Amino acid sequence: MTLFSGPHGTERPAHVVPAAAFAQQAKRLLDAWANYPDITGSVLGAAVAAASCAHEEARRNSSLELVVSGPSSVLLHARRTEQVLLQLIGEAQREILLVTFALHMHDDLRAALAVANVRRVRLIVLAEDHQDNPGFTGNPGAALMELIAQRLRWPADQRPALGAALHAKIVIIDGYIALITSANLTKRAAGDNLEAGLLVRGGDIAERLKNHIMQLLHDDVLRDA
Repeated sequence: MTLFSGPHGTERPAHVVPAAAFAQQAKRLLDAWANYPDITGSVLGAAVAAASCAHEEARRNSSLELVVSGPSSVLLHARRTEQVLLQLIGEAQREILLVTFALHMHDDLRAALAVANVRRVRLIVLAEDHQDNPGFTGNPGAALMELIAQRLRWPADQRPALGAALHAKIVIIDGYIALITSANLTKRAAGDNLEAGLLVRGGDIAERLKNHIMQLLHDDVLRDA
């Protein structure tokens, strides 16, 4: 099957794999190609193949850094969670995806996200919500007040069992950098609690995690709050 027969051909790569993230990327490629009708399918195919090779090489060469909170020791030299989190938000150019159980905004975090808003960085926040987990007492809507953000929730009717919690803590920057940590997005977790996590730069971990969240949103497992 020829996937790249021409900008106006009948073959549509977006429909080959029924995944929302793949369809979105394929549509962007096709829309861009339509603006350059002189580019043949073979040239585009070669460009896609080269990009795939570059992505695979980057996937094999990701870097890992340990990130911690709480008491220190002479045996472990690692950057602090709060320091890394604020740096990552400052680095973001296109998108920040935050996933957390508890979201208690503190001054430094709010200021960093507000500056990201000014830079027109898209902010997406998936956090636990009292309406979906009655045992949870936080209020993510209030925490994000005055910030421009797309807020997501995991509805109770989509949870496999009573009491299932949204417990992941992930920060994804531009689909390329991921902080996977035990620390909630709170001042105490970032500084005082005994927490540990890994900062992953490069590779495909961040992209795969982001696509997982977006697919759950597409499948109505997650919803806009």
